[in-house]
Amino acid sequence: MTNKPILTLIVSSPSSLQNGLLALMTTIPQISSVLVAEEVDAALRMVENHQPALIIMDISLHKMQEVIMQIKVQYAHIHLIVLAEDAAQKKEIESFGVDSVLLKGFSAQKLIAIVDNVLDGREDTPPVQANTE
Repeated sequence: MTNKPILTLIVSSPSSLQNGLLALMTTIPQISSVLVAEEVDAALRMVENHQPALIIMDISLHKMQEVIMQIKVQYAHIHLIVLAEDAAQKKEIESFGVDSVLLKGFSAQKLIAIVDNVLDGREDTPPVQANTE
């Protein structure tokens, strides 16, 4: 993983998943800070103000494409990992151009490995594409 300190944003409604993501991200040494946004508007303000290197997103599909496109157009350097409910949703999200899509129910080790791959690839390799479960 890169040695640069990483600011991460978790976009998710309040839940045990959000709490677990927050706890897990704070255990990764290269992640210097973790912000949490519970609503899309707040997330977009945080992206504008803080420009995190990584966003982990768990929002409704009907809002997702617009939000992802807005981030990718304005902040192409930000990496996106998105959580999906099922294989059909995963396939649809993959078409949005995110770095990785995980089916919910993933292990902590899998998420850490994907974060490592995505962040390692940010300087000298193309983004990691969707991973299979």
